Amino acid sequence: MPADHLGNRAVRDVHLMNYGKEPLYARSGGTIPVCAMFLESLGVYTVNFAYGLNDERIHSPNEFFRLASFELGQKSYCQLLERLAE
Repeated sequence: MPADHLGNRAVRDVHLMNYGKEPLYARSGGTIPVCAMFLESLGVYTVNFAYGLNDERIHSPNEFFRLASFELGQKSYCQLLERLAE
């Protein structure tokens, strides 16, 4: 996805609302094959962001996810939809 794409700008705005600082951009998503499928089949980019913390050990045998991270993710995706609707 181009860095100046509307989706990236919207996620940046949401990140600024919640953290008050610029997000760290990482080109990833190789383990989410549906992203490539959407681009190939529909011609649309997808944008993803997550709120898991390093000590939660995502995808490990003893992973966990804080309710606060879950709630922030819910709030952020709602803010993202509102921002995209503008």
